[in-house]
Amino acid sequence: MSAPVRPEMTSADIQALQEMPPLKIEMDAGAAFELLATLQLASRHPVASRSQTLKHSCALAREIQKYLSVTENLKALCEAGWKPKSDVPL
Repeated sequence: MSAPVRPEMTSADIQALQEMPPLKIEMDAGAAFELLATLQLASRHPVASRSQTLKHSCALAREIQKYLSVTENLKALCEAGWKPKSDVPL
C-alpha cells in the first residue's frame, strides 16, 4: 500500500488558473451576508493576517459588502463586521 500523495500547487496549475475565465457566483442576499460575515471574522484570525490569501478574501468581502449596502443601516452593519468592537456576544 503506497503512501497518499500530498497535493501541491504546481506551475502548470497556476497557469491553468490564470487562463480561466472569471468565476461568477449567484447566491441569495442572505447567504451573501453570511459569507461576508464569515470572511470578515476569518480575516481577523491571527494566522489569516499572515496569509497570502487574505488580500483576495478581503477584496471578495468588500465586493459583497458593496452589493449588500442598499440601505444606510445595511451599510453600517456590513462595515461593523470589520471592527471587533462591534462584535455581539452569542
